[in-house]
Amino acid sequence: MRQVAATRQHRQLPPDTSRKLSASRKEAASLTLREIHCPYCDFLVEKVYLGITVGIDKVKAACESAKQNPAEENSFRQLRLNQWVKQVVRWMPMEKWDRCAFATSEDNLEGRVCYGGLDLSSTTDITAFVLVFPPLDEEDKYTVLPYFWIPEDNI
Repeated sequence: MRQVAATRQHRQLPPDTSRKLSASRKEAASLTLREIHCPYCDFLVEKVYLGITVGIDKVKAACESAKQNPAEENSFRQLRLNQWVKQVVRWMPMEKWDRCAFATSEDNLEGRVCYGGLDLSSTTDITAFVLVFPPLDEEDKYTVLPYFWIPEDNI
């Protein structure tokens, strides 16, 4: 069996490359990670070289866009603010959804125009029957009456 000897060769870097590496090491050593907060919503932005890797103008623009479009919020929080989020896409902020609630009575809806939708289940999913009453005038709101159930054997 023949033995192979491994040798390590060190080669001298060209002076220009050596100078650039040295300058890069010094610059990297002088950078510090900073805790910053989003200027609009006070989300904590962790470990960002603000102005180096991410410009504050980009953070502000992304924040404003996320405020206008809830579907972008989780992407903004995950990619710009380094925050863990549960949903991939958020359709509507829950506080906006909650502001849509109002009391209604089925008796008051009798005789009104109504549209219905039925989604039947077969074995394990939910059956849904939803009634939608359009507004009577500009001041009125849509009224939605949802009914959900599952087969009794699956309870």
